[in-house]
Amino acid sequence: MQTIDVSYNLIDILQVKKTDFEVLHKQFLILCGTKQFYCGFLIKEILTGLNDKKSFSQIHSQLIQHSAYQHLKLDDVEKIIDKKIRPLGVLVGKENEIIKQKIDYDNDSIKSQKTLFNASKTHFLASAFKFLFQKWVAVFFILSGLFAHVFYLSSHSVFEEQHSVWTEASALEYLLIYLFILLIFVFHEAGHSSAALYFGIRTPRIGYGFYLIYPVFFTQISEAWKLQPQKRIIINLAGVYFQWIAGSIFILLDYFSIASTTMWSGIVAINFVRLLYSFVPFMKADGYWIFSDGFGLTNLREKSNEFLVAIFKYFSFRKARQITDTKTQFYALAFFSFGTVLFFGFWFSVLAIIAWNFAPALPDFLISFYDKWQNATLISHYLKIIVQFILFCITLLGFAIFIVRMIGLIRFAVQFLVKEESSQN
Repeated sequence: MQTIDVSYNLIDILQVKKTDFEVLHKQFLILCGTKQFYCGFLIKEILTGLNDKKSFSQIHSQLIQHSAYQHLKLDDVEKIIDKKIRPLGVLVGKENEIIKQKIDYDNDSIKSQKTLFNASKTHFLASAFKFLFQKWVAVFFILSGLFAHVFYLSSHSVFEEQHSVWTEASALEYLLIYLFILLIFVFHEAGHSSAALYFGIRTPRIGYGFYLIYPVFFTQISEAWKLQPQKRIIINLAGVYFQWIAGSIFILLDYFSIASTTMWSGIVAINFVRLLYSFVPFMKADGYWIFSDGFGLTNLREKSNEFLVAIFKYFSFRKARQITDTKTQFYALAFFSFGTVLFFGFWFSVLAIIAWNFAPALPDFLISFYDKWQNATLISHYLKIIVQFILFCITLLGFAIFIVRMIGLIRFAVQFLVKEESSQN
């Protein structure tokens, strides 16, 4: 075994959180920079020693004071660091290079992250809504929301409502609709932080950033990983629960025709589509984390990639079966992996067909904007055309980016599957 240089340090300050798991190998949640993972007492003690700038011999001397590790040798400590800790991506070498990370948490899928509410403001917001997770309060809002949404869907078509908003809403209504939608998304994140606080977890911040070209909000609750999966599922569902409540309120405003019914209908329609999206497990939304926690599949995306490689590159169900611990997890991972391929394949095909059919009509569509601009007489008409054109451009650019990324992904997958392993050379 190659001995590790003692000058290795951790990439960031180590945070150790005691979990409520009963299994020994998940006694502690380790947070180090953007890395997070579970470990037992032994790994925790070694990491704590590295964090305190202790040498291997000092770490070894501390460990053998525990009865369970009295027979541990110094070489054993080095082996544990080499085999168990190095792949986690928390060590920095003597030349300040980060040791290659084995576990991918996809922390940077949201770009240009900024803080919207800091820890104190987030805690204030979570404290104000924490009561919504009391049993009978939650039952009331879930059932009343169910009644409101069933009533609305029985008398409205979501897609027709979205079309009517595009054609009938004024410029002011456009702006108000998207302002309210942004507020609902913030309320969604407040749901996650409130549920976390209900289980004793304080949220460091609620932030925003960009996914592709679209603005998104997120809640940083890394400490939630110290909770049992059942509690994490509730935290994951909390955002949808808050959106459910918000949608019910706007349905009431639409029903009683308070102000503009077109505006309320548009908000309800967009919010409902966003609710459905949240439950899709194949995107990195709430549904993904619910699926991951529900079946105990941490690092779900990474395991899915390993599964697909085992099936399509090595044609080995044995390799695929070794990725999971139980048959239930294996079937769940198979569903997620094949479902992801089918899901993105379906939408890639749909968008490609739309792009192919829409491309010849694009000049006429752009000319229609020009004609509307020429025929506009009021400032509100000009504003509406500007807002519509901006939304059209954003949607068009989003479609183009999605198609380009899918083509790149397909190209990468084909190259990866046909590539011979360098280790065999």
